[in-house]
Amino acid sequence: MAEGLRAYWYQGVDALLKGDEALAQDIFMSAMLECQVDEVQERTAELVAVLENTAIELLQASNWAGARKCYEMALEADQSFENLTLKRILFWREIYTQHCENRGYEFKTDWFSSNIPIWNQILKKFVDSPNLSFLEVGSWQGRTTCWLLDNILTDPSSTITCIDTFQGSMEHESMGLGEVVKSLESVFDYNIQQTGRANQVKKLVGFSQAWLRQLPVNSFDFYYVDGSHVASDVMEDVVLGWGLLKESSIIIFDDYGWRAYQDQPTMHPKLAINSFLEVFQDRVKIIYKGYQVIVQKI
Repeated sequence: MAEGLRAYWYQGVDALLKGDEALAQDIFMSAMLECQVDEVQERTAELVAVLENTAIELLQASNWAGARKCYEMALEADQSFENLTLKRILFWREIYTQHCENRGYEFKTDWFSSNIPIWNQILKKFVDSPNLSFLEVGSWQGRTTCWLLDNILTDPSSTITCIDTFQGSMEHESMGLGEVVKSLESVFDYNIQQTGRANQVKKLVGFSQAWLRQLPVNSFDFYYVDGSHVASDVMEDVVLGWGLLKESSIIIFDDYGWRAYQDQPTMHPKLAINSFLEVFQDRVKIIYKGYQVIVQKI
């Protein structure tokens, strides 16, 4: 790549990342106008390569917005450009939404999809693996369950056990979800059928504290704790579930960063999660801590 053009490309990228897309396009176009007609295709390829590599570097630095800008500019420069790995990472929400429409899922709420990028990274080791056993407390309309069936539990011998009362809670009434709660179980059943993998799902209706006492020990590879938000309930769920998990299994706690009830610790999952992490600090490895907390049993 000619040094003069390299300077143009990176000058344009700098303008793009500073939010001046019009200036970036002007810079790229000026560089193209200096080329001979038979050089345009080669120069376009050079520009796209710079944008693609910059997108990868920004992604590695956790600059998602910048990486997406570079990818979109590369597409604008060359509509035939495609990097499937980058595309899946940067456009995951659009891809996921379209997938749900294609499947015909009926979801009225979305408290899960923002977790997809980190879940993809943490759970990729399980993809296509046979004989996995996953456990989920709190299934709502099945959005998480369906995602796991579609993306992780793809081997037909792998299963997921879902525990839920399907009666919601007082907080759902206060959120105006009373009508949604009335059809929770039927919508869950419908969505699971839409996956084409209903035979891999074991639904247990009732309170988790009762069902967890009846499940076989040392039998699950993954545990998603997403039921009641009350700290004492969360603590029971994780303590009762601990013995059910195999060594190296993954536990994901939802709603650690939940904004509601911050001034009432006993009504919030954080108190229970922090207590668990302190008591079990020598027996778990913290993998991720954000809105959710992800640990591995060691």
